[in-house]
Amino acid sequence: RAAADAPGPSPVAIPKGRGGDPVWPRGVVGSLTHCAGYRAAVVAGIDALRTIGIDAEPHAPLPPEARDIVGLAGELDPHPPLGPDVHADCVLFSAKESVGKAHFARYREWLGFADLHVTLHPDGAFTARRSAPGPIPFPAYRGGWCVTEGLVLTCAWLAVPRIPSAVARPSVPRPA
Repeated sequence: RAAADAPGPSPVAIPKGRGGDPVWPRGVVGSLTHCAGYRAAVVAGIDALRTIGIDAEPHAPLPPEARDIVGLAGELDPHPPLGPDVHADCVLFSAKESVGKAHFARYREWLGFADLHVTLHPDGAFTARRSAPGPIPFPAYRGGWCVTEGLVLTCAWLAVPRIPSAVARPSVPRPA
């Protein structure tokens, strides 16, 4: 609520939707996350982002049975590696969670782990696409990840496309 209130002059209610997700005020997109000892919210105006999703997880390797559910070998063991002390499977899990939150908020479609293919990059970025065609055209999500203070933090978003001003209003040569 504090994050949503920051841009405006008066407090606003953030009710829960039918799926338990937050219902943001008109003109705002946002996401919530929490885990033991941590909670966060992020909001943005719809002029900047179409949707956003965040996730936080304790940074630890996933149990073997969860690894098989979360991703494929190429996703779980990215090349180049993310770093010597980074549990890529945990980062992948969190990235898919943040994409799922962002996607549901905009399209009201639940995604399973197998529905997404995420490419993790060692520079703290990731991209996500649908593994197979689905009922809704699937945009390419961009995202970021970091490991800090024992947590994996991820954020996925769809930006509002920008038209360069030179294209929007081309200059016209004037006669001398």
